Amino acid sequence: GEKRFARKSSQGSFTLMERSYGRFERVFALPCPVDGDRATAKYTDGVLAVTLPKLKPGNGRLKIS
Repeated sequence: GEKRFARKSSQGSFTLMERSYGRFERVFALPCPVDGDRATAKYTDGVLAVTLPKLKPGNGRLKIS
Protein backbone atom coordinates (compact mmCIF):
# COMPACT_ATOMS: atom_id res chain seq x y z
CA GLY A 1 0.00 0.00 0.00
CA GLU A 2 0.93 3.63 0.15
CA LYS A 3 0.10 6.41 2.62
CA ARG A 4 0.64 10.03 1.71
CA PHE A 5 1.53 12.75 4.16
CA ALA A 6 -1.55 15.00 4.45
CA ARG A 7 -0.25 18.00 6.42
CA LYS A 8 3.05 19.48 7.49
CA SER A 9 3.86 20.48 11.04
CA SER A 10 6.86 22.50 12.16
CA GLN A 11 6.35 21.54 15.81
CA GLY A 12 6.47 18.21 17.60
CA SER A 13 8.52 15.08 17.25
CA PHE A 14 7.93 11.34 17.25
CA THR A 15 9.62 8.84 19.54
CA LEU A 16 8.09 5.87 17.70
CA MET A 17 5.92 5.95 14.63
CA GLU A 18 5.07 2.46 13.37
CA ARG A 19 3.30 3.56 10.20
CA SER A 20 5.30 6.12 8.31
CA TYR A 21 4.27 7.83 5.12
CA GLY A 22 5.01 6.41 1.71
CA ARG A 23 4.96 2.79 0.55
CA PHE A 24 4.60 0.06 3.17
CA GLU A 25 4.05 -3.63 3.69
CA ARG A 26 3.66 -5.90 6.69
CA VAL A 27 5.09 -9.42 7.00
CA PHE A 28 4.10 -12.00 9.60
CA ALA A 29 5.82 -15.26 10.52
CA LEU A 30 3.24 -18.03 10.86
CA PRO A 31 3.68 -20.86 13.37
CA CYS A 32 2.54 -23.59 10.95
CA PRO A 33 2.21 -24.22 7.19
CA VAL A 34 -0.92 -22.73 5.58
CA ASP A 35 -2.85 -23.30 2.35
CA GLY A 36 -2.29 -20.03 0.50
CA ASP A 37 -4.58 -21.13 -2.35
CA ARG A 38 -7.54 -21.09 0.06
CA ALA A 39 -6.66 -17.78 1.77
CA THR A 40 -9.43 -15.18 2.03
CA ALA A 41 -9.44 -11.52 3.04
CA LYS A 42 -12.24 -9.15 4.05
CA TYR A 43 -11.98 -5.39 4.69
CA THR A 44 -14.82 -3.91 6.77
CA ASP A 45 -14.94 -0.58 8.61
CA GLY A 46 -11.16 -0.12 8.48
CA VAL A 47 -10.38 -3.67 9.69
CA LEU A 48 -8.66 -6.21 7.44
CA ALA A 49 -9.46 -9.82 8.39
CA VAL A 50 -7.31 -12.46 6.70
CA THR A 51 -8.12 -16.17 7.00
CA LEU A 52 -5.33 -18.65 6.25
CA PRO A 53 -6.41 -22.31 6.58
CA LYS A 54 -3.80 -24.67 8.03
CA LEU A 55 -2.45 -27.37 5.76
CA LYS A 56 -3.53 -30.88 6.70
CA PRO A 57 -0.70 -33.00 8.09
CA GLY A 58 0.67 -35.42 5.51
CA ASN A 59 3.39 -37.96 5.23
CA GLY A 60 5.61 -35.52 3.33
CA ARG A 61 5.87 -37.79 0.28
CA LEU A 62 4.97 -36.93 -3.28
CA LYS A 63 4.14 -39.58 -5.87
CA ILE A 64 6.25 -39.06 -8.98
CA SER A 65 5.58 -41.02 -12.14
